[in-house]
Amino acid sequence: MIALARLLPQSLVARVYLLYTLTLLLFVCSGLWLFYHYQFSKAVENAQDSATMLVEVAVQTISDSAVIGDHHTIKRILDKAVLQSQFSSASFIDLAGGVIERHHAQPPPVAPPAWLLEAAAANLHDVSRTLSLGGRDYGVLRLGFAADQVAAVLWQLILS
Repeated sequence: MIALARLLPQSLVARVYLLYTLTLLLFVCSGLWLFYHYQFSKAVENAQDSATMLVEVAVQTISDSAVIGDHHTIKRILDKAVLQSQFSSASFIDLAGGVIERHHAQPPPVAPPAWLLEAAAANLHDVSRTLSLGGRDYGVLRLGFAADQVAAVLWQLILS
């Protein structure tokens, strides 16, 4: 108790100023935390929305190519899906067990810390869509996220 009394200011003005400083620090820190939490949630939501949109756009072309067995076109579409995007892999799995998988690993602009990378990876789930045409299934289209790319964008925001 005596050590705490030595640390506290002795005058009333200094104590009020200390209380004001601590309260202001609490509000600023909680405001920053709410802002970054909102930005993280929004980035994850935008990534999931763009993945859903990309799958829906690509599904028609890949379905048509799967019907005629044009695997070369499927490879090209999957290559374009992962090129310069927030996806690290795109794959087509047909019902016969064949897999066409394309990867595009590009280094993030900045290296995010491990805790942010783990949080992004835990919230970003692969997007899968069954390819069916005329009531017949032809396979599954799956997009895998590059969590390091999404985390790097958030880390750049935090650094700035």
